[in-house]
This record gives sequence, structure tokens and C-alpha cells, in this order.
Amino acid sequence: YAVTTASTHDSQPMPEMTPTKSMMTNIKSCGFRSVRIPVAWSNMITEDGGNWTIDEAYLKRVSEVVNYAVSQDMYAIVNIHWDSGWWEGFGNAATQTATLMRYEKMWKQIAEYFKDYSHQLIFESANEELGWNSLSADDSYKMINKVNQKFVDVVRATGSKNTDRFLLIAGYNTDIWKT
Repeated sequence: YAVTTASTHDSQPMPEMTPTKSMMTNIKSCGFRSVRIPVAWSNMITEDGGNWTIDEAYLKRVSEVVNYAVSQDMYAIVNIHWDSGWWEGFGNAATQTATLMRYEKMWKQIAEYFKDYSHQLIFESANEELGWNSLSADDSYKMINKVNQKFVDVVRATGSKNTDRFLLIAGYNTDIWKT
């Protein structure tokens, strides 16, 4: 379920998809032990001169949903989900550096905010975005490795429980055969 304030990644109202505590209770009662919480951070981010500041209220809302899962003794997986197409910048040599900087700044804020959370919180480097038609397969793999290494480095550098938190590394287009 995407974390929203009543909308999906394309900002269309979908309140039935807004995560609630009762939703997590129902998921747990079905036998699930983990839940993936895809977050479209770009919905609540301010560019502010290249700082890419995530709205504090949005971080609190994501925290609330994570807590719903953890209170049910489930693992919560948080990632950067579909984000308005800015991921395409990784596939363009002219924008790769700026795109990687945005990615780094976003993960630094997320990791800092959650660094003291239970190890039942897992971070995932990306959603299905890793892999670009504008790059050769070899260049896509190189960029994926660069993005994933940046993710690990940024999260680990924030300290506390992030020094040994489980991190989920996304593969090429989330394709098991290419990963």
C-alpha cells in the first residue's frame, strides 16, 4: 500500500488505499509477517535550491504507518516509490550527477529520521525504477550498482540502528532473471 494522505502517486484521490491501523491488523491476521510501504516522497518534497527537503508532516505520516506494522510485530519495508519520473535522470549522462545528488539527499533525510527505529524497519533502495532504456544494459548495471552503493553508504553513515539495519537492494527493473 502506498503511503498517502488520501491520494496515490499521481495525486488522484483514493482514500480506500490510505493505510490505517485496522488495515495493518487485517494484514497481520491473514498471516503476513511483513508489509512493503512504498512511498512517493516527491509528492511532499520541496526543491529549495537543491536540498530536496521532505515535508516533516509526511515523514510523521510514514512513521505512523511504519508504527502500525511494527505494533503488529511485522516488518515494515520503506522505499522510494514511483516519483514523478525524476528517476529517468539516471539514464541521461547530462543529469546523472544531479539525480544522484537528489537521491542521496532524500535517503539521508529518511535514514536520519528513522535511524533509531526498531530493526523491524527495513529500507529498500528503490522500486521498479532501476533500469533505463536510454542506457545499454551494461551501463544500466553500472548505474544500478552506483545507486545501490550510494544508498548503502548514505544509510550506514547516519549511524545508530542504521549501521546494521537490514537493507533491501533493488535489482535491474526488479527482474529476478536480470538481477
